[in-house]
Amino acid sequence: MTDSGYVWLVSEQAMEAPNRPDGVLSLRLNSLNESAMIRDSVQVLTNALKEMYENDNITVPPTDCGKISTNKWESGIKFFKYLKNQTFNGETGRIAFDEFGDRLLSDYDIVNIIEGKETTVGTYSFSKNNMKMELHLNEDQIVWPDNERTKPLGYIIPKHLRVFTLAEKPFVWVKPTIRDSICKTGQKLCPKYNTTVKKYLDECCEGYCIDLMEELAKRLNFTYDLEQVEDGQYGTYNFINGSRIWSGLVGEVPSNQIGYHLLNMCSFSGELVYRRGDMVAAPLTANPERGQVIDFSKPFKYEGITILQKRQPRKAALASFLQPFENTLWFLVLVSVHVVALALYLLDRFSPFGGFKMADVVPSDEGALNLSSAIWFSWGVLLNSGIGERTPRSFSARVLGMVWAGFAMIVVASYTANLAAYLVLNPRDDQAAVSGIEDSRLRNPTENFTFATVKGSAVDMFFRSQVHLFNAYRTMEETNRQSPEEAIAAIKLGLFRHSY
Repeated sequence: MTDSGYVWLVSEQAMEAPNRPDGVLSLRLNSLNESAMIRDSVQVLTNALKEMYENDNITVPPTDCGKISTNKWESGIKFFKYLKNQTFNGETGRIAFDEFGDRLLSDYDIVNIIEGKETTVGTYSFSKNNMKMELHLNEDQIVWPDNERTKPLGYIIPKHLRVFTLAEKPFVWVKPTIRDSICKTGQKLCPKYNTTVKKYLDECCEGYCIDLMEELAKRLNFTYDLEQVEDGQYGTYNFINGSRIWSGLVGEVPSNQIGYHLLNMCSFSGELVYRRGDMVAAPLTANPERGQVIDFSKPFKYEGITILQKRQPRKAALASFLQPFENTLWFLVLVSVHVVALALYLLDRFSPFGGFKMADVVPSDEGALNLSSAIWFSWGVLLNSGIGERTPRSFSARVLGMVWAGFAMIVVASYTANLAAYLVLNPRDDQAAVSGIEDSRLRNPTENFTFATVKGSAVDMFFRSQVHLFNAYRTMEETNRQSPEEAIAAIKLGLFRHSY
């Protein structure tokens, strides 16, 4: 910032710094004639005491300074007022003081640092002839930063500005007019061009940014016309024939010009890129891409990316215990139970050591495994419950029962290990809250998981510029809305679940 094109104006104390660069300008109180200053000081005291003696009774000051809060010297307060009221032409110029007792209309030297030394290049002093402060500056002697002899041009701001904005509560509210081109007190007329009817429609704007513009206009002494941006976007760019074309508010702001960004929220930017206006007053976010074409002042509000989601009622589905397994797996388990039960019954029925006895053995059906007992046995093993008294008696049926018991143990262990995680985290539920921008559902969105942002916003530009969020941007590109109000309304209606 010490290169050419800049101007450094510093205080008198800063001039004492050892590393002051060449080209610095400062005011220095002209106090070379100390004798004249002492005589003027004595004259001020004499005049004040004389006036006080003639007009007021001077009391004795308190002797105990430890109780100064209770024993105030009223005459001392009055004496200070008489000192501040002294005005006359002294040897060092016009003598006058402000409400704090600091001297007004003092004589100053304008000092310029040239080759590390202080050089007087002008004066700012009181003229007894014209009775006002006058500046005398020798610009030919001034050395500007980077040893330039030519004064920097600076920026010329016109007195009447064309300002663009867009609606976003609470910074800018758009209301209808009372009647033709008439707004309520505190509102500003802000017409918007309607592409359907091909003309401007009058509306009224109010809010924080409008109040700020009004205050700036009063303090900086300028007037302005307010207008809403035609496409209603903050501003993004597209490459057309190799050129970067900006839309929205940024398209209204020219490159390489001065601007004022008063928040990540209210911003003011200098002349327009396409020469359609002079300034922007709207909740416009500063980012590197926009900073390449417009200038922002220091922001005073910072915010990150926020995820907005419709609050869903808490539901406990009766079938939630089935979520750890797919429906196909549950069906196969049910089929397996009955197939194994049928196999157990047949093996035990026709085995010589089961229901089909040897010839010399007295036939007995007591404890034999029938079909219902086989089904009960199969379910009991799977659910780890009592299996009753009738169990397979043949060797082949018992081997099958052991295999089934091992399978049931694996299935039950897998189910119980995942049930708690599925019920608490519920990763397959699209209604669950998004953990953040790195959520896997954003990187790899499913067909039923929809989300969006505002077209032309800084978040839209962020998603588009991030390679790892390419799939997310392609998904949200089709559902993006024109304004935050439209996005919030869509979330409430359930058209999509998330907005940024």
